[in-house]
Amino acid sequence: MKNFIQPGTTIPITLAAAASSGDGFEIAADGLVGVFQKDGAIGDTIEMAIEGVFELTRDAADTFAQGDKVYWNQAAEEVTTDAAETEMGFAWEAKAAGAGTIQVKLLGHIA
Repeated sequence: MKNFIQPGTTIPITLAAAASSGDGFEIAADGLVGVFQKDGAIGDTIEMAIEGVFELTRDAADTFAQGDKVYWNQAAEEVTTDAAETEMGFAWEAKAAGAGTIQVKLLGHIA
């Protein structure tokens, strides 16, 4: 098909700040949330995954049931159950309150 661009599982982002592979990121307030695919410096353009399952830092105070909607807190750079933040996907696994990470299935769209 001559108008095909790409599968759409990643999006190129020009960095305004340094980024590390595996970091979560929200493109704009209440925007698209994804995970950087590699390290980059200010001004670099790198791919950000917007689909797939990723292990990310989570809010230690939250309890997650498998399948719960989850949200991204850009200021804290963590996954949360707080619906006031930006919707990013759902909990791939259940997790009791406590420090650590959670596996998240990214939505791949702006909620």
